[in-house]
Amino acid sequence: MVQIAIGFTVGILLFQHQSQIPSLFWLLTGVLALWAGFRFPATRLLQALVLGFCWAHWYAWITQPAELSGQMLNRDVWLTGTIQNIPDRTPDRIRFVFAADSLELHGRKVRGHWRFRLNWYDDAPDLWAGDQWRLPVRLKEAHGMANPGGFDYQGWLYMQGIRYTGYVRGEGAQKLGQEAGLNRIRQGITRKLDQEGSRAHGVMRALVVGDRTGFEPVDRDLFAKTGTSHLVAISGLHIGLVAGLVYLLVQSLWRWIPRLCLRVPAKVAAAPAAMLAALGYSALAGFSIPTQRALIMLLVVMTGLMFRRQVSAWNTLSLALLAVLAWYPVSVLSAGFWLSFVAVAVILYAMISLPEKHRWLYLQIAVGLGLAPILLVFQMNPSLLAPLVNSIAIPLFSFVLIPLLMLSTLLAYLWPGVGHALLQASAAVIDQGLLALSWLVEHVPGYVFIGAKGWQVLVPGLAGAALLLAPRGIPGRYLGLLMLLPILYPPRPDPVEDGGFFFTLLDVGQGMAAVVETRNHVLVFDTGPRFRSGFETGSAVVVPFLYSRMINQVDTLVLSHGDSDHVGGAHGLANSVKVKKLLSGELIGLKGLEQEPCLAGDRWTWDGVTFEVLFPFLPGGEGNNASCVMRISNGRDSLLLAGDIEARAEQKLVDHYGKSLRSTMVVAPHHGSNSSSSPGFVQMTRPAYVLFPAGYKNRWGFPAEAVIKRWQDAGSAPLDTGRAGAIISRFSRDGLLEPTAYRESHRRYWY
Repeated sequence: MVQIAIGFTVGILLFQHQSQIPSLFWLLTGVLALWAGFRFPATRLLQALVLGFCWAHWYAWITQPAELSGQMLNRDVWLTGTIQNIPDRTPDRIRFVFAADSLELHGRKVRGHWRFRLNWYDDAPDLWAGDQWRLPVRLKEAHGMANPGGFDYQGWLYMQGIRYTGYVRGEGAQKLGQEAGLNRIRQGITRKLDQEGSRAHGVMRALVVGDRTGFEPVDRDLFAKTGTSHLVAISGLHIGLVAGLVYLLVQSLWRWIPRLCLRVPAKVAAAPAAMLAALGYSALAGFSIPTQRALIMLLVVMTGLMFRRQVSAWNTLSLALLAVLAWYPVSVLSAGFWLSFVAVAVILYAMISLPEKHRWLYLQIAVGLGLAPILLVFQMNPSLLAPLVNSIAIPLFSFVLIPLLMLSTLLAYLWPGVGHALLQASAAVIDQGLLALSWLVEHVPGYVFIGAKGWQVLVPGLAGAALLLAPRGIPGRYLGLLMLLPILYPPRPDPVEDGGFFFTLLDVGQGMAAVVETRNHVLVFDTGPRFRSGFETGSAVVVPFLYSRMINQVDTLVLSHGDSDHVGGAHGLANSVKVKKLLSGELIGLKGLEQEPCLAGDRWTWDGVTFEVLFPFLPGGEGNNASCVMRISNGRDSLLLAGDIEARAEQKLVDHYGKSLRSTMVVAPHHGSNSSSSPGFVQMTRPAYVLFPAGYKNRWGFPAEAVIKRWQDAGSAPLDTGRAGAIISRFSRDGLLEPTAYRESHRRYWY
């Protein structure tokens, strides 16, 4: 069973890395291969792999989100349908998933089934899951940023059956009715919990109904730094606890009636009650992947009890793995899937050899060691505080907080006065716990940066952990420490030689962020935008990219000027990695960093690569024409970074530098706006490539068609981040290699 589960998982994982859905011919070929090999038991592992690939293929084929004609996009259409999830409300908007059964444009109605992710901004009404509406909306293709190490938003939407996003536009929205459903019940519970008005309400929502949208960003960061995020995500621990409490309660009550015990043993009678409790709690949690795994495992164990059959723990885990992947194959792409299953596997493996004394603490250390490679694969850092904190927090959550929360939530409906008092007590416990975690993070260093990130750390990490946790008596156990060294001291991927450098123009939507890497140094030029929601691209895009390149220090951060689409991510970057020096064309306050003005004439050399500031000529400027302009050269080729300068500043550069402005590659000024890329500047630089840092189909129309043509007429090949994703260029001593578009080189079938 274990071999079959592993093969099935690998097959599904291989499919998820396909650039497009293969034709049905290949699916038929796979099925025929399975039929031909069925008589050969020695090939079971290979057969399971082929079966996994075929199953993921079939699932992708039949669940492709429905497409819309181009006429329905970027114009006002009417949708009729139902809100499917608990709407996520912030002060400036409300976001929800809308299942539409009809679309109407200019009186022509089209029927079908679509799922859209919509925003409702100004004066949005109180929306509930299950509400039926007729809405005027404007739709567009779902599109996310595409960067090394970054979150694949477009793929995440696709896996939920969403191919288009949009927003409610104008007046005329009509509520048509409402329908009952599980999510409406869950939303009603969140409203009860939100009435407490405490910082703890986000944690309470997460523990009772699995809704994590109420978390404050500072609390998310707090749980990550202490390795306790799993405690506020309903998972096997919580499902097992609720089921276990119900099981013990029913078992005890059953034993009070001897006549019943003679007919059905108490252990057997308690099993269905535990299964129902687990099913109910999983439903409250929205059947997330960790709850699916826990529920299936518990159902298998309890079914064995009912039929008085012993079930192997490893076979139970394998069966749960197969069932979850059969139900939802794309779950292999989520961190929750891997953390959930690997945690249970580590516990089963470690329990063989852990000493009796202090076993609970040793088990926490073992789980932390086993999960570290998985965390690194998904661009997360492990916490050294986790074993200690979890050894205290898990019993507190298990035996105090969760029972208290479940009881108080139930009583809030049956006996409001008592229920409200108990909810306040629960909130007080959580508030004190958050204060304790804050004190730990502030006074006990434990959140560690490990340079290695991505799939390359998985094999050595898991192998080293398995060897260290192996039963006593197995020789060479401590060689596992050597296998962990590539994680702690990783070699840089694609090392660059002296006199060469990497340049990556990141995809940050409508904004700019870029990274220059020499052999031993790193420069970041701008950090992208920050939005009203609190999302910023410094921590969401730039930092994951640096981690993917195994970089934890920025030698120089250059902020070209003060516009938010260039500096919005600066704080997020500085809070995550060490920044040694800050240069800026405008005065920008960045806490903890002393700023130096970016002035023409500044020049330095790193590893045979020269960095030179060309503009501004004088300090104290403001606006786009105060932008810092830099040239980076290895003697053979050069790169020009022009910020947001406009025609007037461009003319000053042309007058001052003349033909020495000639560059191999130019990042076009002001995202390709008509106010920049003047004919004189274009003719004087005449690069082989011109790059436009611009959002996909942005509302300003950047880069402008006339600007693109102007550069093309000068012999420059244009690339823009909105369509290409991150643009990666290698300047070697022998010449510039052709730039790589990340969205194309890492294409997946949902693009």
